[in-house]
Amino acid sequence: MDASKLFACCFLLLLYILIAILYISVPGTIVKGYVTHELTGKKLVYRLNGLRVFIVTICIFVCAVRLGLIPADIMYLYRYEYMIAANIVSILISVALFLRGNPWADATSSNHNRLTPFFVGAERNPQWGLFDLKMFFYVVGGTTLMLNIFSFAAHSYLHGHLSVDHCVYVFLFAFFLLDYFYHEQVHLYTFDFLVEKVGMKITWGCLFVYPFIYNIISFAFIATTTHQSKPNTLSIFTLAVAILVFFVGWILSRGANNQKFLFKTQPTKRFLNRLTPQAIGGKLLCNGFWGLSRHVNYAGEILMAVGLALCCPANWLSWIYPVYYILLLTDRQRLDDKRCYEKYGPLWKSYCYEVPYRIIPYVY
Repeated sequence: MDASKLFACCFLLLLYILIAILYISVPGTIVKGYVTHELTGKKLVYRLNGLRVFIVTICIFVCAVRLGLIPADIMYLYRYEYMIAANIVSILISVALFLRGNPWADATSSNHNRLTPFFVGAERNPQWGLFDLKMFFYVVGGTTLMLNIFSFAAHSYLHGHLSVDHCVYVFLFAFFLLDYFYHEQVHLYTFDFLVEKVGMKITWGCLFVYPFIYNIISFAFIATTTHQSKPNTLSIFTLAVAILVFFVGWILSRGANNQKFLFKTQPTKRFLNRLTPQAIGGKLLCNGFWGLSRHVNYAGEILMAVGLALCCPANWLSWIYPVYYILLLTDRQRLDDKRCYEKYGPLWKSYCYEVPYRIIPYVY
């Protein structure tokens, strides 16, 4: 391995270390979440500094580029090395979490059952003081994704292939990530934090899938423009449709998540100071966004993915992203419906009667 590739492999590890140091040291808002500790029953406490860590890391990356320490398109130049390194790190962390869970403690468990915690996790929310591993993984995933998107766009720019479409895509994804980190507390009340445990699924998802597979449309842009003398630009109408679809999805997703968060934290307060909450049995919100479908936020996330894919519609790689979301969220919807039925019983049946559509209103 030559020196440049060795440096590239070390760069990703250094990036993880940098984000970890920032996550530990950068001040944040201390809040109580919705999830309770499995042993004490007390609500878990989080330090929310993801947006600050995200911005500081991006600024450090830009400064390193400006000082000539790294090329602007480093994440593109060594993309395959980074993918391999991310997979290796994911496996090593998953093994460590698996061994921490003491899989051999139960002598009656089969080998299959003992391996299950490796994939789905043994602990739901491992914490050490204010260091929450699940939250940290999401900060790493989102920050590394943004660096990937910037780096791929920089590569196109350096080779004269950066199109208006690509710029729109970068803007929309940057908006998506900034919005996610700005509403960090809201996401403590979503499926990922309520249900998912930390194992290979979460670790690999945050360190590999999130930063690299979510960036697949950047691959599509470069594959489409590489052999062109100058980049083609979509019509204003097509770009307008892409932006419209994205923001309709954002309104559904952000609106639904914020409405549920307000109901969970302040059950009697009106959403946007206008909408009085209506809930079946005082527990299941059934008006506003949550009167459209039982998982209307998933419909919003799918629409955002479609809007991003429409920025580069001619390349089939772009459509892997929304298809992935459809497969992920329809499976999650079934799991969540089953969990809610077990938790709420007859109330859930009443809710399903009141709100018959699962994800897409009037369709599914």
